[in-house]
Amino acid sequence: MSDVPFLSFSIIAIYCFVLALEKPGLLIFFIATAAGILSALTRQFGVIIPIAFAIAGLLQRKRPIAMRLAFVLPAVAIGWLLHFTMGRLEGKGYFPYSGSDVHEFLASPHLLLQFVYRGGFVLYYSGLCLLPLLLILGNPARGLSSKQKRVVAVFVLLCIPFLAVAWDALPEGNVFNFGYMGPFTVKGFRWNQVTIPPVFTALKCIAAFGGMLLMANVASLFITALHSLKSGDGDSNIKLKAFIAMCLLGYGALSCVPSFFFDRYILYFFPLFSMLIIPGQNHAIAAKRPVKMLAYIVTFMFAVYAVAGTHDYLSWNRVRWQIGDYLTKDMNISPHKIDGGYEFDGWYIGKWYPAQANKSWWYVDDDEYIISTEPQDGYTLIKTYTYNRYLSYGGGVLYIWQRKTN
Repeated sequence: MSDVPFLSFSIIAIYCFVLALEKPGLLIFFIATAAGILSALTRQFGVIIPIAFAIAGLLQRKRPIAMRLAFVLPAVAIGWLLHFTMGRLEGKGYFPYSGSDVHEFLASPHLLLQFVYRGGFVLYYSGLCLLPLLLILGNPARGLSSKQKRVVAVFVLLCIPFLAVAWDALPEGNVFNFGYMGPFTVKGFRWNQVTIPPVFTALKCIAAFGGMLLMANVASLFITALHSLKSGDGDSNIKLKAFIAMCLLGYGALSCVPSFFFDRYILYFFPLFSMLIIPGQNHAIAAKRPVKMLAYIVTFMFAVYAVAGTHDYLSWNRVRWQIGDYLTKDMNISPHKIDGGYEFDGWYIGKWYPAQANKSWWYVDDDEYIISTEPQDGYTLIKTYTYNRYLSYGGGVLYIWQRKTN
């Protein structure tokens, strides 16, 4: 998946563009633009970063006009390169962006619901994964007037419809998946038929609290920024926060366009929200010791889950590939006759075939042999493989099945 390299290139680009906003220079411009190119060519949503940088640069009135116009150059260069690349792909008969997705998005009668649904996902995941940081930051309304606190309360209340719409859909996806980490991409695993343990309901409640706390911090930052602009303090930190906010809003808007959505797309929000809500150097963080200890405990629990989930993901994948080697090398069976899961068939075949009833949606030619997690109608069991799991719910067994002959 391209999520990790896209996120890595994006963070490097954002960091370098922040440095360029603080102290422009040819070297940092070059590094930022190069990272921006890698981000945009990995996933085209990365074009938001140089656009946000251009807007932030143009708004810096104290700089010479020529320098402010220079801030636009990375966006122009990356936009042109992206356009050129798309043209080359179209010349080879591949049309990645025909405009149909955007038209479908704008014409959809469920446009508002889709926006609220995905916004709820962002709140749940960001609220849960950033909870240690949110606890450390403490009360977001500290130091605000009564009127400003009411504005923060309104922001928090606006989260409720988003959280309510997405409540029943969790946990679902590639990150959290009913006791699994990562997608379980072999036939037979149906996440919606797995019994939800009570701990997930508790986690959703904690995530909802974290999401509302996150929005309270964002609201507090928004109020502080407005006050700074009105008073003419000229806090450079506010301008950098504005750049981060534009990257967030731009990516969030583009994430609503595709008809499909995976929770791994939300990974991009975590570092940006962190950069947005962490106060500047002149603001002290005064979390009390018990709250800090709670944040450390939550971080430790996340670490345990990450290690256990990564172990389990690698464990079942290792066995799946061992089964694939057994079928292709020991039994000398062609991969075109095997449904070995998304990655297996993608690696060996990589070609889409017409959809058929009961056949997996990935690159399956003929599913005479199936690697799965459950019995298959019309198939005979050949062999059973077990694997070790640290997370306790479900899994632990993979089967090889062969189609029965008439």
